Amino acid sequence: MSYKAQLYCQDNTSKPILYLFLSDECVITQFYVPTLNDISAKYGDEVDMVAIFPNFSSKPKKIEAFYDKYQLTIPHKTDYYKELSRSLGATVTPEAILLDTVGKIRYQGRIDNSYVQIGKRRRVTSTQELSDALSSLISDIKIEIPQTEAIGCFINFSDKISSNR
Repeated sequence: MSYKAQLYCQDNTSKPILYLFLSDECVITQFYVPTLNDISAKYGDEVDMVAIFPNFSSKPKKIEAFYDKYQLTIPHKTDYYKELSRSLGATVTPEAILLDTVGKIRYQGRIDNSYVQIGKRRRVTSTQELSDALSSLISDIKIEIPQTEAIGCFINFSDKISSNR
């Protein structure tokens, strides 16, 4: 990962940073907003968190409307040129990527196991991989599951803006 990507949204390198790749149009992202607000409330003092909207279709007014409707509390940025998305390997929304204070990816993947596949949700969520990873990182213990497959809406890497830079 480039130094630029590491510091893309990180104001304080003494804290880990959690990038949450989201899409205002993705039903799975919408489903996870209450969980993300809970994670922010629980871990926000110890971890910087930034919602990243990589798709060009997520215009500022749409993002603002999304925040108003779902009451998301995490600060956000856009990544229309996909610099951060590519450097971190994000491919879908929602996808969580947790970096330690030196910029090493410590967790990448889903928020929990609520979704089996697009359009198919479990009746009972039985694992909380992102919360577990955050708790482990904060406690300075090994993250047992450092990577999972995120289920969600694809990041559009063929946005016209991404090739015009």
